[in-house]
Amino acid sequence: MQPQLGQLLQSEIEAMNRLKLSLEHEYDSLALSHSENLETVVYEKQNEIRELERLGKQREQLMAAMNISDTELSSGHNPFAENTQLHDLWSQLVSLAEQCRDKNRINGSIVDSVARQTKYALDILHGISPANTGNANLYDQTGHATSSSVKRTLTQV
Repeated sequence: MQPQLGQLLQSEIEAMNRLKLSLEHEYDSLALSHSENLETVVYEKQNEIRELERLGKQREQLMAAMNISDTELSSGHNPFAENTQLHDLWSQLVSLAEQCRDKNRINGSIVDSVARQTKYALDILHGISPANTGNANLYDQTGHATSSSVKRTLTQV
């Protein structure tokens, strides 16, 4: 079973490297605002994630057959201390997974930032004060401040 597990871990590492590359391409597309590339990159990323899920399920089944528990894995313990090859493969897989997690968080923060900027711009276009979406402070024709809860578009201001 250990040779089978070694092959499976190697397949996961290859898939994780492809995911890492997809995340790097996603970052480039987000940073450069290449929306036409972004759709392709996200599709590739989703395919790699599905492949990793499939391989992960196979690994979990094989490890369960080898009496390696989930608690051993989740505790950060490397269960392959006696087998150098499996130990190294497992360490490499965990390291790649952490790198992918970090890259995905960075990409997610870029998406969140762009979404906030877009909402801010849309609020302005709809005549909503972004700082105070409840009552917008407006000025009447004489220049005096008035408070209004009515939304106004830029053409109505």
